[in-house]
Amino acid sequence: MNYNNLYADFNSLFPECTDELKALANAADAEETDGMHIMFSFVVIPFILDLLNNDESDKLKRAFEYFERMASSDSADVTEVLEFTVMLPLFCFPERLSMQVC
Repeated sequence: MNYNNLYADFNSLFPECTDELKALANAADAEETDGMHIMFSFVVIPFILDLLNNDESDKLKRAFEYFERMASSDSADVTEVLEFTVMLPLFCFPERLSMQVC
């Protein structure tokens, strides 16, 4: 898994959501050249929260399968994005979710 392609690879999993992901990036004034932590913080996390809040199980399955692949990456840069930019906001700040987290 290539660190520089993380967002593009994630985005390719959701061809039906291209406009939504572009809108999130535009709203945050975020571009891939800003780095993967920026793209995941300001685009992927809001996208995941929206999926969770709307019970989009098929899309969530695709996203979390991708996160599992990130977790098994040999690249410390890739696993760092997963640990600090994806998992930390999702699991340490459950108040961001409108659903109850056990």
